[in-house]
Amino acid sequence: MCVMVANESDGILYLRQDRRSPLVEYVTLRNEAADKSPGNLISDRPGRSFDSHGQGRHHMQGPRSAKQQAAVRFAARLVSELEDGKRRGDIGDYALIAAPGMLGLLRKEISRSFVGEPVFTADKDIAHQSKAAAERLLLEAW
Repeated sequence: MCVMVANESDGILYLRQDRRSPLVEYVTLRNEAADKSPGNLISDRPGRSFDSHGQGRHHMQGPRSAKQQAAVRFAARLVSELEDGKRRGDIGDYALIAAPGMLGLLRKEISRSFVGEPVFTADKDIAHQSKAAAERLLLEAW
């Protein structure tokens, strides 16, 4: 079984032999873009537009901020690692423990992949805690 613990800046995939065995770190990924300021993530300023009524001008906003786009790319990277582990046969069933926003991004990426549905999900941000926190959550669930 694999347990993915993630937030917008960190992702760890743990493996365990059965429901009672300890978690063993399999892959650790870091989203470097999560630590950067939004100004360092974009190359230029947003465009400007005229209001449809009146004489005002304002910045045009894109559909997502640079930080949100970085989080989407990081979620795709995490799911890709999960897919690779499934292809190699290292990963069978898996569980997701992620910060609420990241859990939504991961679910969206998983729906586009072949990895199937997780056996357990929790919307908790424990990526910066020890693996004991993940083990406690899993024990409570089973």
